[in-house]
Amino acid sequence: MRLRYKPIVVCIILFGLMQLYRPAKNLQSAVNKNDFLLAEKAPSEIALLYKKACYDCHSNNTNYSWFDNIAPLSWYVDNNIKKGVFSLNFSEWKNLTPIDKEIMFSAIPFDIMTDKMPPQKYRMLHPKAELSNNDKTKMIKWLTEVKLHFLRKEGE
Repeated sequence: MRLRYKPIVVCIILFGLMQLYRPAKNLQSAVNKNDFLLAEKAPSEIALLYKKACYDCHSNNTNYSWFDNIAPLSWYVDNNIKKGVFSLNFSEWKNLTPIDKEIMFSAIPFDIMTDKMPPQKYRMLHPKAELSNNDKTKMIKWLTEVKLHFLRKEGE
């Protein structure tokens, strides 16, 4: 083999070996009774918006794209999902403390309106997660209603 092809062959072998390590998938077969959308009785239109924009990284059930299975991108995706679920897991909403819920009621609208969530890198690879201004308004309006109901209930 010629010397100039060795780096290419080494890179191909390394890429192949990288595929052997696969992070565990973030997949839950059934909808959890603690789920945010279920617990807060989200209308179907609102539920679809939250699922398409938030649930891949902030729930126990990620909808993976084909390219999410290729290392090293799969490692990056896995790391982002772990961070997302750690900061907010919609699948475990009912398990949050009242204080944590109050924090989320403020953080979620802020992150949506400032385009922090979903992140731009995610939106570039998942165009369906892009939210129009109308979508954002609907999501935030509904969440504000949920927050007011929550605060009234907590005040009783």
